[in-house]
Amino acid sequence: MAALKITLAEVQAQVWLIDGEQRFGGHRAVAWLLINQSKFAWKLLGHLLNAFSPISAMVYTWVAKNRHRLPGGTKECSIVDRP
Repeated sequence: MAALKITLAEVQAQVWLIDGEQRFGGHRAVAWLLINQSKFAWKLLGHLLNAFSPISAMVYTWVAKNRHRLPGGTKECSIVDRP
């Protein structure tokens, strides 16, 4: 992780996407993935996530903390503190 310039705490807190020298975490990583899809609707959604970044960040954080409670979620989806 040191080579990627990301700490363990950052990795445990959110998803990361690394594109060369650029690093995107959380909702920005999801937005990057969507923007780089071939379908217009996904691209649009990615741009909307970026445009409404403060709201997107709050939603991302809520989903990350509660993903084990969402449809299809399992206990393995919950975030656990590890030593």
